[in-house]
Amino acid sequence: MGNNAEARAIIRAAYIGGIFALIAAIVVGVFGLLNTMLANNPPAAKILPEQIALTPQASNAAWKPYITEQDFGGIPMMLVPAGCFIMGAEAERNDEKPVHEQCFRQPYWIDKTEVANRQIGSTGCMRYSSESSQPRNCIGWDSASNFCKSRDARLPTEAEWEYAARGPDGLIYPWGNEYVAEYVVGKDDPTYGNTKAAPVAQKPANASWVGALDMSGNLWEWTSSLYRDYPYGASHESASAADDHRVLRGGSFMQGADVLRLTYRYANKGDGDLPTFGFRCARDFDG
Repeated sequence: MGNNAEARAIIRAAYIGGIFALIAAIVVGVFGLLNTMLANNPPAAKILPEQIALTPQASNAAWKPYITEQDFGGIPMMLVPAGCFIMGAEAERNDEKPVHEQCFRQPYWIDKTEVANRQIGSTGCMRYSSESSQPRNCIGWDSASNFCKSRDARLPTEAEWEYAARGPDGLIYPWGNEYVAEYVVGKDDPTYGNTKAAPVAQKPANASWVGALDMSGNLWEWTSSLYRDYPYGASHESASAADDHRVLRGGSFMQGADVLRLTYRYANKGDGDLPTFGFRCARDFDG
């Protein structure tokens, strides 16, 4: 009896050992097969948004807003991809026509919001903008341009500003072609209308196709461009001091539907520093 029990134990141990050996062999074989498959078919390299941005975008929906704060001193900037759009509006004011195509072969960056008091480290006309999160107002073209330069950036051209706001679809407002008072800090806003600037980024529905906020309303925004007849071209840009009228875009908390259109152009002497004047910066693409 004892010998039989011992024999059965030996057989059972051998059987179990064989099973474990078989499992181990299977696991080794599976991992070997996976390694061979990965070696022959490596995973596709991840395509970064910066690489996609080099491909001209045919529509607003084709682009997914991409934000980075890593490389720009903690100030968020939105990536604007390459592409074309029709600048101006044929059915509107004379200075908005003729409509004409503008194309960007290289992407560029634009601030997500208007430059806030906390970012520039000072306030302007405090009656209209005193909180750290409100946009810096009462600033002239030279001061705005110099601040952008201190960030290794610059003021956007008029064409860059409009493309970042409207996109290839050529929208009338950042959100679409119908005016929606609740989406914008304009004169109809129950809190800020005709009173003062709102803190930046108060209206997320106001985001443009690239994710830039308040390109319609809150404060007028300086561009680098001289106020000249269309079509827009190289003659609209000059690095000279504030001795000529420069273009501002976007309207302010004192304007309504017509002026808050993204094609509306306003101009002032470069030393103009009204309570409704602000700015945002742009930056060349370094990809």
